[in-house]
Parts: sequence; C-alpha cells; structure tokens
Amino acid sequence: MSFTLITTSEQLTSCLSHLSQQKEIAIDLEFDKNRYRYGFNLCLMQVFTDGECYLIDPLSKELDITYIFPLLENPDIQKISFSFSEDIRLLHHIGCTPKGIYDLSFALSLLDYQPTSLANYLMDILRVDVGKSSQQSNWFNRPLSEDQLAYAASDVLHLFELKKALDIQLEEKGITEWVNQENNAFESADYGDENHNEVLKEKYKNGFNQIEWHVFSGLMLFRDDLAKELDRPPFHVVDRAFLQELVKDHSSIRSWTSRSSIHKKVRNESVRNKVNDILHQKTEEAKELNLSKRKKASQRLSQEEYQQYKRIQQNISEAKNNFFKPIQKLIEHDYGKNARAFILSNRLIGELVGGHFSNFLPYKQELIEQYSRKLDLPYDKYITH
Repeated sequence: MSFTLITTSEQLTSCLSHLSQQKEIAIDLEFDKNRYRYGFNLCLMQVFTDGECYLIDPLSKELDITYIFPLLENPDIQKISFSFSEDIRLLHHIGCTPKGIYDLSFALSLLDYQPTSLANYLMDILRVDVGKSSQQSNWFNRPLSEDQLAYAASDVLHLFELKKALDIQLEEKGITEWVNQENNAFESADYGDENHNEVLKEKYKNGFNQIEWHVFSGLMLFRDDLAKELDRPPFHVVDRAFLQELVKDHSSIRSWTSRSSIHKKVRNESVRNKVNDILHQKTEEAKELNLSKRKKASQRLSQEEYQQYKRIQQNISEAKNNFFKPIQKLIEHDYGKNARAFILSNRLIGELVGGHFSNFLPYKQELIEQYSRKLDLPYDKYITH
C-alpha cells in the first residue's frame, strides 16, 4: 500500500497542485470527539486520486490545514466519501463548507444493502479485504503507527471502484437521480451551529428535584471548564456519577482527593474547595430562585400539552395505518426492506404528518404520489404542503 504523509507546507502545496487538477477525489477524515481530548478535533485527512494517496496531518505545526479548504469547497471537484455525516459536521465546525460531496452510503441504502462497515461492503461487493480496523485507536498519537496509516489509507483507496460498481446497479434500477438528490440535500445543510460539547442533557434530570438540578448544572459546567483547561474529555476529568452523588450528599466532597474517578491533576485541595463553594453557592441560588425540593427537575406536561401530544400521536398512528404502511409495503416489495426504511422512515412520517417537509425530497414525493394512486389512497388528505 503506497501513500504520502503530508506534514509540511511545501508538501501540502505540491499535494494541492495535484488535487486541484482532478475532477474527482476520494476523501475521509479521522477525528477525535471527546474520546482522548476535549472537543471535536480533526486528526488526519485522507485523500486519494489519480493513483496517489495523501495522508494530510492537520496536527503538524508545519502546515495550515485551512489551505485545503478552497479545494474542498470547489463544487467542480467531486468528493467521493463513505458515511460522511460526522466528517461534514466536523468540517463545518472548523470553518469549511465542502461542496460536490458524493456519499456512497446513500447509494448503498437505496440499493437495499444492509447497514455495515466499509470493510464489509468492500469484501461483499468488490471482494477486497482491507484487514482489521484501527478506527478506535488514538489518532492524536504522533508518530502515527504503520497500522494506523495503513488503515487510514484503506478508507479511501477503493472508493472509486466501489462507486463504479454501485453506479452500474443504480443505473439498472433507474434510481441514480435519487442518490444525487440525497447528496445535494446533504451538502446543502448547515451544521455550523451544532453543539458538539453538550454539557447538560435532558436525560440527566432523571432522579433530581429542581434544587438538585440547579446544583448539578453548576458542577457540570465547572467540570467542562476543567476539561477545557486540561484538554481532556469531561468524563476523564470527573466521573458524572460522582457529581450526582455529591448533589445528593454534600459530605462526599471529603473523598475528593482520594477518588480514582477524578483526574489526578484536579484531585487536590484547591479544586476540592472550589467544588465545595459551588455546592453551597448553587444551593443558596436555588433557594433564592424559589426552586423546589418536591418538584422534579424534569417537568411533566401540562394537561393541555398532554392532550396536544396525544392528538399528534393519534394523527400519526391514523396516518400510518391508513396511508403510509400500505405504501411502505409496496416500497419494500419493489426496492427492499433496507431501502424502504431509508426512503420512508417512521421519523419522516412523523415530520410529514406534522407539516414539516424539509426532508421530503422530490423523488420521495413522486414515489409516494405514484403509490398512493396505485393503491387509491387520498394523498392530499395526509400530505398537504
């Protein structure tokens, strides 16, 4: 397996000179998302074209990865990828809005392939064995191991061949345009405002009253500040279960300096005192805000809200039974079970019943209209733009 590791500005300039002359490139990213470091971080970019595989190191101090952004944003150069959802979110996160994306996962879904790894697809479709995965390894490590580099390269080396094989199948089924619509919608979405370091999740409220949740929120925000400072994932700094324990029993703070679930760099008296201050400060704040010990942090729906929720669920259930399920059966008969789940998912049904059509692509609309006529179902009753 031949590849070129790009770690300097000079190498990147030469690489970009070659890439900019191509009509299509294969691309993949290796990243870390709160696994070994804090935040959502690009660790490696793999690009393959014209017989050359480049592994571009964004962590190298000798190159600026933003120099490749104009090429990625050039719609005239097609970027062939696989399962690029997290990758495109990361690129938006760091200021790059790629165009010309062709994600093979859409073609695979519409061709009724069961969801699996790229390695399995390559074996099943191309009879290519790319070996064991290093996906879960630490991509911040430098130097990267030979196994890591080989794995990274294997993610892009066969994408052209895979696309060629899938294009033939798409053409035979007459659904090439469906894949194009999916990719156009995919690259047109804006993921720049997504929060990749969500500190407080709704599910964390379970088991807390209002006062306890206020205190817990303060502790979690402090943990996030510590994680940023240490450049470590928050769960590496302080275990969330211990913070939950602290909220219930403030006296647990005494064990701060001896807890193995607390990072050694914050397992000291200074940080312990700050945590203790937060416990008392947030408890007093909660009382001043008239928060309750008796009321749960997770508020129940009001009677009016509950009735509205029930009506929505009844509408969805009625629409499913009388309109969408018969259409789903026909889609499954004609295109397969996996394709049906992708084309007309329960989530999309809920959106359509609720009057939300942003994910209702033209090919899906035409398909459902076609099947509703075939089954003599009232399309306009259940789908009104």
